[in-house]
Amino acid sequence: MNFRGQDRKTGGLLGKNPNAEPEGEMIENLQQQIHFMDLERKILKEKVVEDEKNSGIGSLYDDEKTSHQHVYQLKAKYRDMKRKFDRSMDQLNDENMEIIGKQ
Repeated sequence: MNFRGQDRKTGGLLGKNPNAEPEGEMIENLQQQIHFMDLERKILKEKVVEDEKNSGIGSLYDDEKTSHQHVYQLKAKYRDMKRKFDRSMDQLNDENMEIIGKQ
């Protein structure tokens, strides 16, 4: 994989004026930085999209569905989470009563 500027051949630096063309080299360096930043932006954007798809709420959103369907899905997810929470609270209360009863 070659990036911009890597295919350019550079001759020996001895005997040359180091200040001859600093603008050209600076421009190339800035272009490389822009290129790398663009690649990083694309990677981060893909990661955000992937994380949203894998997360609980982000996975519910599908562009083909209406907002009413999204709200219904959120309500259903809430009911399911509440039901699981209530079950775990009942189990913990039962365990608590058993512990108190043994004392």
